[in-house]
Amino acid sequence: MENMTLNSLTASEEVPENRGRLSSGAGDQADQSAIDRLEALLSSHNPDKEAIHDAVHALSSDDLVSYGLNAYRMNLLSLFSETRTHEEIEATARQAAICKIWRGWEHHYYLSQLKPQHGKVQLENVPTQIIKDRLAEGRGLVLTTFHQGHYRYLPTEFARIGVPFCLALATDAYGDYSKSRSQAPNAATWKYMTFVNVEEMRGSLHLARVLAKGGAILSALDGNTGLDGPRGNDARAIVDILGCKARVKTGSIKLAARFGSPIMAMSAHEIDGVRQLHAGPFIDPGRPLRGKDAEDFVNQATEKLYAHFSDNLIHYAHEWGGGDLFHQWRIPEKALKRPLEEAENIISTILEQGKSVTRNVRRIVETRKTDEITWIDAHTLQCFRIPDSMHWFAKHLSPGSHRVNRDWINRQTPEDKARIQAFLRNFAAMDAISAI
Repeated sequence: MENMTLNSLTASEEVPENRGRLSSGAGDQADQSAIDRLEALLSSHNPDKEAIHDAVHALSSDDLVSYGLNAYRMNLLSLFSETRTHEEIEATARQAAICKIWRGWEHHYYLSQLKPQHGKVQLENVPTQIIKDRLAEGRGLVLTTFHQGHYRYLPTEFARIGVPFCLALATDAYGDYSKSRSQAPNAATWKYMTFVNVEEMRGSLHLARVLAKGGAILSALDGNTGLDGPRGNDARAIVDILGCKARVKTGSIKLAARFGSPIMAMSAHEIDGVRQLHAGPFIDPGRPLRGKDAEDFVNQATEKLYAHFSDNLIHYAHEWGGGDLFHQWRIPEKALKRPLEEAENIISTILEQGKSVTRNVRRIVETRKTDEITWIDAHTLQCFRIPDSMHWFAKHLSPGSHRVNRDWINRQTPEDKARIQAFLRNFAAMDAISAI
């Protein structure tokens, strides 16, 4: 008989990375034909926009696991486990995954169609005069947003209104923009927009030079990258996001303090069928700051910007395309570990009351590959690989799969019953088991 203890689980301190279409592990029942059909449409030299839209929105949840759905589930669960139901979080995670695929492709296609003359307006309510008035002060301007909603259209709309600015990008996005510029070098957009890779020294230095000359820069704050990448420790501050602690990059905000440049936060969402720009906080250091004055400004501005982001998430979490990467900069909660005796009493009480037990969907996300099941604690980011001999039982604990109650457990073989009791005891110690 296998001794089912925590030591028999393969545990790691951090959730696996989401590095591409299939790397996050598709479900056993994923419809590969739906994925292959979409990939073929996405790679077409003559893309059918309507067909791609329909193919993306037709993906099942199993299909979407291949596009990072489990990461969205985990990160949204960390934010909303106490305020939203399991079903609501599932729906929001699905919408966010679809949003990233569809809007990412849609904007990539939009860039490929840029012409020497500007096309139709993509965002209403761009505060043209306010932006130009601020730039006329000669102190520079830091425009900020988040990877949410229709943020991708902000750069081209700023170019449309004739405001020269520099766009701060991570390496992958920098490659996409470079490709688009090479395909349409005479597009009107490039007359006003430059862009840099902030993961390179020259990129960060260029942003400083732009502000020093009184120009404008634009960055998405939750990209959380810089010279040391998304996991580095440089230029960080700790903020609260809907009850979660996160270590966020402050490079753009530090530049605002250094050059005395005001910060304009904004977002873009679709309301009543119209894509609209929405202003966030306006934060002005008033003058170039140094020392403690600069430090205080950076801390206060960062807190204010992320408070605005938190409020926005409540309404638009389903449009948070960057939500699949939140675990890279979120601070995990301290791991819970009850004494095994206490955990066993909890399980016994549940079963004696005639209730059933299930995986605690308020903190545990399950990922499945062909021969592997892993439970990820959304709050602590600990991962536990389920032993092969207990795959069948882990599947029984999925919501809606089976009623695992005292009578059902007592009908199992003595060997399986012992394993089940050890499994429940060990995971109840981590609050990974709950009553239905």
